[in-house]
Amino acid sequence: MANSTGLVRSILKGTLSTTKRFRISPLDRRFPLAAQYISKRFYSPEPVRRFYGDVTVVPIQTASRGSPGTWGVNLDKRALRTPSKKLFEVDNEAVALAVANEWAVQRDIVMLNTMHMTALANTAIDNPFNKTKFSICNEMLSFLPLDTILYRSEENERLWELQRELWDPNLQWFQKAFQVKLPIVAGAITPPHIPDESLAVLRKELMSYRFDALLGLQFAAEALKSLILTMGVLKMHLSTEQGLRLSRLELDFQTQHWGNVEWSHDLENYDTMSRFSCGMMFFSLNTFAPFRYIEKVDPETTLAFEKKSTSHHK
Repeated sequence: MANSTGLVRSILKGTLSTTKRFRISPLDRRFPLAAQYISKRFYSPEPVRRFYGDVTVVPIQTASRGSPGTWGVNLDKRALRTPSKKLFEVDNEAVALAVANEWAVQRDIVMLNTMHMTALANTAIDNPFNKTKFSICNEMLSFLPLDTILYRSEENERLWELQRELWDPNLQWFQKAFQVKLPIVAGAITPPHIPDESLAVLRKELMSYRFDALLGLQFAAEALKSLILTMGVLKMHLSTEQGLRLSRLELDFQTQHWGNVEWSHDLENYDTMSRFSCGMMFFSLNTFAPFRYIEKVDPETTLAFEKKSTSHHK
């Protein structure tokens, strides 16, 4: 989230141009992730050969009173389009820059299944499943009884102690922060019952965010398999690294006991890091980095950064 805020500040200071051309650096010639992730995000998982050279971010509609303006992405001189053939057009320059960067760093093969910012932006534009904020909130809350840190292992005493030591403080923080009650399950197959009052409080919190932001938050929570840890990172109770480590507590414990399969466990870890980071960045850019038109500003700056409180989200 801090990195995305820095990106926005760079845009406003003029260090990043909306017509900046992206090229591949030798330092960026890393192998693409081999792990495949089946998701509901709207993109094709099939890789395609790179068919473009330069990537640029271009303004589509100029900002004016009551309108923040819109931006698109050009591959050479061709406008990027969504899977539904709609023009790729977003009302946030930072999101357009993030998507353009994903296309720019591709090598000979465009690995669409690793381009999570593009997938999230396409989903927000096309909305192929006709989702609403309310339906997304319900999906996230239906996942809560299956949250990773609500389940404790009774088979290994050391693992049980680690879960109590590392998970309990974060569960207690979550319950106090949102004034909810969440039961812990040990050795049970049936999911725990979440009180309706607690679900209502959490639904109100989630509904305060923009539709685009909720898509990113849901994607991040799915990556960690934990809404509780995701909200901990969102509220800055946890760092991104801490959230990732806590979500992998049981897996890392088993790896230490049985050994690590590098080609499997390492790729899975990198894939989770990538998906969670992109989800949180997409949330951040659509929550803390909206752009609005300012009539009387410095002549060199026509767009201003405004950090909105959750009460003003669309």
